[in-house]
Amino acid sequence: DATEVGGWLADDWIVIEGSGSTVDRARFLAVIGSGELVHDTMQFDRPAIRRIGGTLVWTARANVSGRYRSVPFRTQERSTSLWTLQDGRWLCRFTQLTTIMGPAAESAR
Repeated sequence: DATEVGGWLADDWIVIEGSGSTVDRARFLAVIGSGELVHDTMQFDRPAIRRIGGTLVWTARANVSGRYRSVPFRTQERSTSLWTLQDGRWLCRFTQLTTIMGPAAESAR
């Protein structure tokens, strides 16, 4: 749900995808809202959270599947996000995704 996801993202949020391309908040929410991007599964393993004052760094391994423009995808990636406390709630400001390949992908399952 684009509205729910948008509630967690700061206005200046961006994601760097596993391919190295960047997507801003508006584009990300637009592809969710239009149905171009559909996640069927999004499972996070081995999460780690580090808090430094009003900032959190969150990392985890992610097993993700879904469809982008009707083309199925399945990926394993390392996800790292930076969250800040703003007006009493946590907002994600930045996300970096790194695709896990080779033998490391097998151990991520």
